[in-house]
Amino acid sequence: MKINNINNFANYNNYNIQNKTPDLQQSNPNNKQYQLLANRGFFSSIKLSFARYKMPVYVINENRECKKFASQKEAADYIGCDFTSISQVLRGHNKTIKGYAVLKADEVEKTDENNSTIIDEEKIENVIKSIKRSVYVIQKNGEYRKFDTPKQAAAYLGCGTGSIKKAVDYPHYLIKGSAVINSDEVEKTDKNNQTVVDRKKIKTIAKNIDNSVYVFDRHGRYKKFASRSEAAQFIGCKRNALNQILSSRTKSIKGYGIIRAVDIEIDDENNTTKIDLEKLKALARDINRALYIIKDGKYQRFDSQTQAAKNHVLSESSISNLLNGKVKTVLGYRAVRAKDVEFLDEEGRVVLDDKKFKEILES
Repeated sequence: MKINNINNFANYNNYNIQNKTPDLQQSNPNNKQYQLLANRGFFSSIKLSFARYKMPVYVINENRECKKFASQKEAADYIGCDFTSISQVLRGHNKTIKGYAVLKADEVEKTDENNSTIIDEEKIENVIKSIKRSVYVIQKNGEYRKFDTPKQAAAYLGCGTGSIKKAVDYPHYLIKGSAVINSDEVEKTDKNNQTVVDRKKIKTIAKNIDNSVYVFDRHGRYKKFASRSEAAQFIGCKRNALNQILSSRTKSIKGYGIIRAVDIEIDDENNTTKIDLEKLKALARDINRALYIIKDGKYQRFDSQTQAAKNHVLSESSISNLLNGKVKTVLGYRAVRAKDVEFLDEEGRVVLDDKKFKEILES
């Protein structure tokens, strides 16, 4: 018998069957009553299966579109898929179907204080966050573009979707000089409850894309480079050595420090970008390891404690004790940090501050 409608199953339940179920194993397999009883459980399971598709559901997408449907079939017609795909989402086998999340009505609805059924807005927000796939591609000049899916962004940048995912997970990972950010990180809701782009965040991200760096010496003199490779060539070292400084593993290389432009540049009241000289000065002092060794009113300058120890009878530990104030003299020698008695004149030359030098010696 061909079943065209689920209602036809009711005819089987109305079949004239005795109240006492016969022993099916002893019944004649050719008997219609036996065949019906043997298949009754099967038909009931089909009825329950079809009944599931009449369950009310909510369809939600990342644009906050939320609609209720009386059945999975109606939801499937709206989305443009078959109802088995809806079932796969409801069972958790798939997260979305064509960008839509599908939830049972009882998972989205709740009862308020007036015993009225309302939508759980917090639940909706959590669902939207979990299914959001749209991304922004941001360039260092501040230009940006939104894509509905990572696949579209990948096609625009000429890379694979795996690269897009990596860029989203790791903010410092760039694809052809562009950052890829989840839309919820750069979007906000305005006073009219409309989703708009947070331009301040876009600007901050664009600044972080900038690969330019500043190289500075122990006296605070500096120079800007467009990339770490250019800076490494100027210093005469490998690019990885600069990465060690930027990750705070070391302070300097060959007497030079390095800092990302985004970490040292600031915007003044006229929105003009300039370097934070006070911060640069502090960084320069931090890498200045030069010192003066003094005896009998005479002094000599050295670039490091190691260099000073090689040229005098003093050991590095003795020089360290002198600089840290643990002792005043060792064998008649005194030591002073160069950064405490030096400054740059108007022409950028390193000059010894005689007054400070004398004050330290007399202290």
